[in-house]
Amino acid sequence: MLFEECLVNRNPSEKVTLIVGAGIAGLTAAYTIASAGEKCVLLERESTVGGNCRSYVLDEVIFDLGPHIALLNPTLEADKLLLTLLEDEEFISQKGRIAFYAKGKYWSFPPSIQEVLFYPWKYKREIISAYLQKNKNSSNNIDSLQCMIEEKAGHSFYEDIVGPYVLKKTCASGDKIHRDWFLRLDRDIKTHKKTPDRVHPLRSWFYPSKGFGRIPQKLWEKYSLLGGETICNCGPVSFEKNDARIVSAKVGNRTFPVKDVIWTGTINELNNLIGSGIHPIKYLDTLIICLTYDRKKMVSRPFIYVYYPQKDLIFNRIYYPDHIYGDKNLSDREGICLEVNDFTSLQNLSDNEIVARAASDVEKLGLFMKNALRQQRLFLLKESLPVYELNYEARLQETFKAVHGYQNLYSIGRGGGYFFCQTPAAVNQGLKVAKYVLQNNYKSEIKNTTEGHFVSNIP
Repeated sequence: MLFEECLVNRNPSEKVTLIVGAGIAGLTAAYTIASAGEKCVLLERESTVGGNCRSYVLDEVIFDLGPHIALLNPTLEADKLLLTLLEDEEFISQKGRIAFYAKGKYWSFPPSIQEVLFYPWKYKREIISAYLQKNKNSSNNIDSLQCMIEEKAGHSFYEDIVGPYVLKKTCASGDKIHRDWFLRLDRDIKTHKKTPDRVHPLRSWFYPSKGFGRIPQKLWEKYSLLGGETICNCGPVSFEKNDARIVSAKVGNRTFPVKDVIWTGTINELNNLIGSGIHPIKYLDTLIICLTYDRKKMVSRPFIYVYYPQKDLIFNRIYYPDHIYGDKNLSDREGICLEVNDFTSLQNLSDNEIVARAASDVEKLGLFMKNALRQQRLFLLKESLPVYELNYEARLQETFKAVHGYQNLYSIGRGGGYFFCQTPAAVNQGLKVAKYVLQNNYKSEIKNTTEGHFVSNIP
């Protein structure tokens, strides 16, 4: 489906809610606010909506821009919205497994008790000891990811398997990364940590049979039916502002008077836009390499994706569409998706040279021969990965100080909220900011129509 600019009849002087970025968080906010009858304009710099949750068809194989599955709990509001979106869609649901590949074997993560019993003695001893000591001598006061993993699995398992992957993924050692990065704690719209709802761990995942990109597409379709306007391929945005508010936004030759601005690009971009002078916070780029191969026989793919901590492999993760689609996939070909965050060995390489290097590494693992390669496509996702250093909370307070000085400016989501979140959490971000904006607008309307008497309790 082509996502073109959706023009609606609107008074040019009428104030709108401006949402910058049409990823999951931005689309959810736009749909929720439009559902309340408010005028919205959604801006997206790409030609299609979806952000990092877009899907792409290569050689008749559906790829996502990275591995996307949804672990959904129907008791939670955001998860319920996603299930409602998919109610008319064919979707796939099955047990999910992930693994590390190291020392010539696959290590399920997290491992079952039965699997641990067959681990080499040095790992098994430390894991059992960590389990027995979990309520004693805890180092919960130590915030590093390394300490958290070692508390649960011991030093050897971390040092040999998990630690090298963390280094490849974040370009920093685990003793320099905060445990919140792994735990993915939710955040409120002012970026403060929020204790997540207590739910039972979920093992079954949901996936739209036409690709994960169906989720943002469905959100966009519902938003558009409500009269919401979308501008794709939009150029630079500029703001007119006073000391306390964003007054209007200019996009190309159009100017929009605004009630509120919801930003889902990176917080660094936003600080540059408002001229805060704040030192940038750390993000990493992600390179997605999609490859298709001739296949001589079907191969069982027990894992959705596999982590690769080895230094001599350029990618840190592979996900297999075959695991999702199973026997629905084409029998004569298979797609694999490689993810790269450490670009040290790729500097000064052309796209063709990167593909050649990736194909060599795939062959090295015994997955496919280089001469079986059919088609390839590369996607570079700029500043797509927030990296939580040990002092990240203090850095966030500094980074968001100028943004929070504007009463009607909100920065949310993976980029805007510096939140290493999964899809349901991104939906939750969009819901929370939409409700906050609608409530504040309602309060303001009541205040204006009651001669200054402020109504604080909104049902």
